[in-house]
Parts: sequence; C-alpha cells; structure tokens
Amino acid sequence: PGLSVVYSDENDVEYLLNRYRQLVSVGVKHLALLWDDIDPNLQSEEDQKKYHSISEAHADFSNKVYQEILKLDSEITFTVCPMHYCGRGDESYLQVLGKSLNQEILI
Repeated sequence: PGLSVVYSDENDVEYLLNRYRQLVSVGVKHLALLWDDIDPNLQSEEDQKKYHSISEAHADFSNKVYQEILKLDSEITFTVCPMHYCGRGDESYLQVLGKSLNQEILI
C-alpha cells in the first residue's frame, strides 16, 4: 500500500510545502496540487472525525497550502486538479470543493 495524506495533519501540509519551497527557490511560479487518481474515501480516523467528506478535506488542505505558498511569493499561481476532473460539474464533490476553495485557486 502507498502512503496516504492525512488531510488534518499539519505535518502533511508542511511536508508538501517543503517540496513547493524547493520549486519556488529555483524560480517556479505556477504550482499545482493534483487530487486525481486517489482513493475517494477518507483513510485516517482523524480525518473521518474532522471532515464530512473528502471534498471538504481537499478544500481545507488546499487552502492551507495556498495560504502558505502566498507567503513565499504573492505572485504564484496555484491550480488544484480535483478528484473528478471530467463530468458535468454538478457532482457533489465538485460543488463542495468549488464553494470551499479560496477563490484565487484555479481548478
């Protein structure tokens, strides 16, 4: 089994931010967080207690990451690829994610 993110764990946010810091340090101005092709269920007990759905977890985690990225460089563009990247757009996951994400984050 592969590693899974614990969305409610600040250490997992920090782990990803360390990777982004490396990219920003060499001049990258557009970062992405790709939620596609992952398990659609919350895996950790902590996440199951904190979030009602994986879309809430993705939005919360993405917003935390974006907030910290802006501290590195306020000109960075940040894109999130949702778990559902095709369809009609009216899927519950996309509706919750779209309403919950910081409006500056591209989908």
